Amino acid sequence: MKAVFSLSDINPNFSIFDEDRWISNELNAKYKIEDQSHLLDFIQRYKLNDFTIVDFGGSLGFGYLYIKGKVAFQKYYIVDVSKVCEVGRNNFPKEERLFFNTNIPNIDNIDLLYCRTALQYAEDWQSTLEKLLTLNAKYIFLCHLAAGNMPTFVASQKYYGENVPYWFINIDEMNCIFEKHGYKLMINCKCTTFPRELYDKAILSENRISHSVDLAYERIE
Repeated sequence: MKAVFSLSDINPNFSIFDEDRWISNELNAKYKIEDQSHLLDFIQRYKLNDFTIVDFGGSLGFGYLYIKGKVAFQKYYIVDVSKVCEVGRNNFPKEERLFFNTNIPNIDNIDLLYCRTALQYAEDWQSTLEKLLTLNAKYIFLCHLAAGNMPTFVASQKYYGENVPYWFINIDEMNCIFEKHGYKLMINCKCTTFPRELYDKAILSENRISHSVDLAYERIE
């Protein structure tokens, strides 16, 4: 993971998550289903029932598969790149409550917006977040986010030999965006450890975070 000054310094490959090699990886990543336990924990903690959820970066429905049969929900929308959505639709042809979308859906009455390890890979995380907030979801749950007290910066992460941008986001900057849209922070807890060897020595020690975080927000009525 190398620090850079702008996206142009990375020469990024934004299409990597829309390529066959990534799809093959996801099709074989059955462990990612069990990784969704925190989603169920959140749903049960806030007593969501008969709800509608938007899963941004939801891939091939790992979250859907984990909560299906455990809680009552109406509709589960996944937002992801075109090839992921195509494979997802083919894998779940009879799932009437599951929808794959390449764009943020224009729907009302969203109870939960869920985003796990996705926002930090956006080309423009601020613009992406602003668009997601137009859904006006009652709750927003961001998991495994690289956020902390350091200044926001973008790093270069290697995937299959390609450069992929990875954002480290200042949490106060993020909270200001949420507050502007009428949300308050509910949960800020440590999550996955960032090992020391992850960082390039060019990333200053004061800008490094030891953990990713789970953040949850509630819309103020």
